[in-house]
Amino acid sequence: AYLATMAIDMVLVKKVVTEVHLEPWGLVLYNNALALLCVPLGVIMQYGDTKLGGGQVDDGSIRDHLASIEVASPVLLSCVLAVAISFFGMNARKALSATTFTVLGVANKVGTIVINTTVWNHHAPFVAIMWLIVCMGGAVLYSESVKQQNKRKHSNLNEEMEKEREYESKVMANGKSSGAV
Repeated sequence: AYLATMAIDMVLVKKVVTEVHLEPWGLVLYNNALALLCVPLGVIMQYGDTKLGGGQVDDGSIRDHLASIEVASPVLLSCVLAVAISFFGMNARKALSATTFTVLGVANKVGTIVINTTVWNHHAPFVAIMWLIVCMGGAVLYSESVKQQNKRKHSNLNEEMEKEREYESKVMANGKSSGAV
């Protein structure tokens, strides 16, 4: 299910960012507005469908807690970073192919795993890291095969154009020789 979802996501979002003609910040607002539509579902999943919050915490204590500098600062920093990630992500999707963007994302995951394994004790098992490397290798091989196909197409097109030029030269030469007679 995950692989199908990822493939659909990459192709669908690429189609949207290339066909919907929005400015860079327009893409960010569009992306975040669509994501905001999922918030009610997340709230229902988190707190249940009947009593949102379950009546366990009153609104005043949540407001007071969020207003404290210890909580507000990381939340605001998180919001700023999320908008920056959204801006660069949407514009990278617009500039790169879906495959290249996916490879870039996987490479980012590898960087994160390297940092994780060197800094913290709790990290992915060795087998999982090996499978990630296998996936990256497959993506690189796929992108190379696409490059080879494009080179072949370009080469075939050049050959056809050369044959057409030769044919036109022969026709022109025959026309000149028959006109001189």
